[in-house]
Amino acid sequence: MSEPAFQLEPFDSEGLDGVANDHNCEVWPYPYEMRSTGLWLQKDDKPEFLCRPFEVIGQSRTNSGDGWGLMIEFYDGDGRQKTLNISRADLISERGEAMAALASQGLKFPPGATKKLKAALASLDPEARVRIVETTGWVEPGKAYMLGDRPIGAEQSEPVRLMGDAQPMRLAGTFEQWRALVALPSTGNTRLVLAISAAFVGPLLALTGSEGLGLHFRGASSSGKSTALAVAASVAGVRVGTWRATSNGLEGIATASNDGLLILDELGEVSAREVGGVVYMLGNGQGKQRAGQAGEARKRKNWRVAVLSSGEVSIAQKAQEDGYKGKTRAGQEVRLIDIEADAGAGCGVFENVPDALTPSQFSDHLKDVATKNSGHAMPRYIEALQADMGKPVLLLFTQLKSAFASAYSDVGGQAARVRDKFALLACAGEFATQCGLTGWNNGEATRSAKACFEAWFNQRKGASHEASLAIETVRGFIQSHGASRFHVAGDDEANSRVINRAGWVREVKGEKCYCFASVPWKQEVLAGQDIKLACSHLTQKGLLITDAPEANGRKRFTYKLSTPDGLQNVYAVRASILLDGEG
Repeated sequence: MSEPAFQLEPFDSEGLDGVANDHNCEVWPYPYEMRSTGLWLQKDDKPEFLCRPFEVIGQSRTNSGDGWGLMIEFYDGDGRQKTLNISRADLISERGEAMAALASQGLKFPPGATKKLKAALASLDPEARVRIVETTGWVEPGKAYMLGDRPIGAEQSEPVRLMGDAQPMRLAGTFEQWRALVALPSTGNTRLVLAISAAFVGPLLALTGSEGLGLHFRGASSSGKSTALAVAASVAGVRVGTWRATSNGLEGIATASNDGLLILDELGEVSAREVGGVVYMLGNGQGKQRAGQAGEARKRKNWRVAVLSSGEVSIAQKAQEDGYKGKTRAGQEVRLIDIEADAGAGCGVFENVPDALTPSQFSDHLKDVATKNSGHAMPRYIEALQADMGKPVLLLFTQLKSAFASAYSDVGGQAARVRDKFALLACAGEFATQCGLTGWNNGEATRSAKACFEAWFNQRKGASHEASLAIETVRGFIQSHGASRFHVAGDDEANSRVINRAGWVREVKGEKCYCFASVPWKQEVLAGQDIKLACSHLTQKGLLITDAPEANGRKRFTYKLSTPDGLQNVYAVRASILLDGEG
């Protein structure tokens, strides 16, 4: 498309005869004509100017064949090229959205020409086609991919244009410098290698049929968490974002990161009330259902995304902050896997620091070179995935998933889900290595994924999340309320100060126990949890004393206690739950 003559006075119709028509004249039916000065409506007596010149790229529509429109390009008053998709539905609407969009983007036209310009646009029927997508990522898995607003592998069939938001991507330095100064020095540092592998995971989610994946590096300040995020961000040149956003705001950010990487720093900045729902939302890949202006259900936002997070506390700890009695469920920590940032080598996140540098200097150096060299690895990675429709990486994932299942065959259901996610992380890093992108030896990404999975698994001592959560919740209730909520036998003075009694402190079968009444046990202590499952875990850990036999084949978890109010079925928790550990 050639630059228009911006000094031309467009509303003067003098001297128009013979002006060359060089802007897609073949698509314009009579009585419209596109000239170098703009679009004109031909009349018997005098042509009428409708708007400044623009080029018709083609008729647009989505992958599913709806949302038809016209894709046009033009230059605004400052000479900047604009691309605009005009919905055909807006062209027949009385509300004027189409003309408002054109004016907002800088296409000049006389105020009285709006209806005639709409009619002119509606009359177009170009043969050229353009596919529009609302999110980044795969247009066709294994074929076309939108990396930001840049299509990779799409022009072979027809142009693809992004009409939604894309996460900003920064291109800096060179690929060779990135591999030599960022990827290669990360070798031997399991957390850094895992973070870089996570940056390559996004495009694999759709190809492998995997759900969203999230990693949360937890640790004290200055432990190197920000360095892990920085090296990961440099793979595609994405920015390091923050948890300081509403759930609605994060919906838009996740959509703009579809099939890619979303980095959120400082978990402490999200509210305790929102954190659980946000984690579920990001992992499930679906936004809230909203209504349109007429009350109809609007289309939900959807995404598949790899999330990389950092913070000084875990998801479970965050949910309990500021006195908010939030509950975390197993699904939340499976969706955002909590990993201790400290690798245990006395250097924070690092295990392999160059001899000439301190851990702090190495951290500063990596962050500096990651900023100066970014955005080069991901395009090459996408092109490698497109070769042979992604079949090589699918075979690699099948092999690694089987290898992880064999190596860790004795883990429970939740841990098995997490184990498969680490197999996918290993696959992403190994495939990038096979493509010559990282400079790592074969097996480096797998070794790091296994080390981090084992750290996650050992951190929970092999217990399921529900078991740990039940213990932490009951222990926390007793520690928080103590004598203010429990009657103690023979201590009338203390008992007179008990308000809103939760239970009694009694000796049960020779052991001191906190005996919870049924209502506070279910409605306060274990609110939001599966009561029977929590009781089962407490019983298995030897922390809940029961005397009730099975009834109709169902296990009962209560103990009959004589109280001043008579015999009651209580939940008798051993006082040993207050000790560290799980019983």
